[in-house]
Amino acid sequence: MPVILLFCIVGAFAINNTPFDVGVMLVAGVAGYVLEENGFPVAPAILGVVLGGMLEENFITSMIKSEGNLLDSSSGRSQPLSARSRSPHGFCHL
Repeated sequence: MPVILLFCIVGAFAINNTPFDVGVMLVAGVAGYVLEENGFPVAPAILGVVLGGMLEENFITSMIKSEGNLLDSSSGRSQPLSARSRSPHGFCHL
């Protein structure tokens, strides 16, 4: 356990050479421990932190490309992907 903690501290410090990163790592570790001890699943929280930024970035990009329309009817993509995939040649129009 102490060796793992040492590697985590060295790795967190090595990224930007700031003690702030080590503090963030320690706070996140304590928060994860408290959540785990109280019966909260930690895996969904980790997935949310890791994938949340990518999801937001791609959502904003798609909203900019479609000019704010959720169904983007101007490019012929007014059907959801699931509706197009049910047709025999649905994926040919992607």
